[in-house]
Amino acid sequence: MRPILVELFNFPLYSYGVMITLAFSVGLALALRNGKYWGIAEGFLVDLAVLVMLAAIIAARLTYVAMAWEDYVREPLRVFALREGGLSFQGGLLAGFIVGVWYTRRKGYSPWVVAEVVAPSLAMGLAITRIGCLLNGCCFGIPADLPWALYSSRAQDVPRHPTQLYESVFGLAMFLWLWSRRGKSRPGDSLGVFFIAYGLARFIIEHFRAGAPTLGPLTWGQWASLLLILLTGLVLRKTDRN
Repeated sequence: MRPILVELFNFPLYSYGVMITLAFSVGLALALRNGKYWGIAEGFLVDLAVLVMLAAIIAARLTYVAMAWEDYVREPLRVFALREGGLSFQGGLLAGFIVGVWYTRRKGYSPWVVAEVVAPSLAMGLAITRIGCLLNGCCFGIPADLPWALYSSRAQDVPRHPTQLYESVFGLAMFLWLWSRRGKSRPGDSLGVFFIAYGLARFIIEHFRAGAPTLGPLTWGQWASLLLILLTGLVLRKTDRN
């Protein structure tokens, strides 16, 4: 893999950071284009994207550190070493959702309509970010004797399940499906479908990830996935979206 994508004037550009930046940029471009269809102001979407990204990154990092605290307790400053990777997508989703709903209501928009605008962007963001994980060497899978198994820069002993690619392919497939269904769903359904589908996909992929911290019979990621599915189902069922 390639943790450092390239060096410019002796300044390293880390793959993980580059992919996160690319994911934000592409996701915002898609949201702006989709927002025209729904009549959402571009300025609002730009401000929303910045707020949601900041909240998501902070929450995703804190969630990951909490789940793998033993790796950081002796070197607490590593919490700030984002270039190493280590973000919990579920934690980021929850924080981003809460901040997004708050800001959307504050500006007088319907959160459910805005959810339709941003759902494809989230799926594409997942696809791009996980490529960053692959290049960085984090989030690797368990050993595998498969034609598509890959070595990781952090575990070069044997080929492993490319769990990063599994999530990336899932994100791309969800993006294509969501983008093709623009305007065909009730407001909020697209984001709900993405949350539930991601929870199911992540629950399965966790079986192939190496070193995932556990709580009882399941990994933290699997518990988080079940919680995401449950909360999404309750919100979609109990909330008036008219």
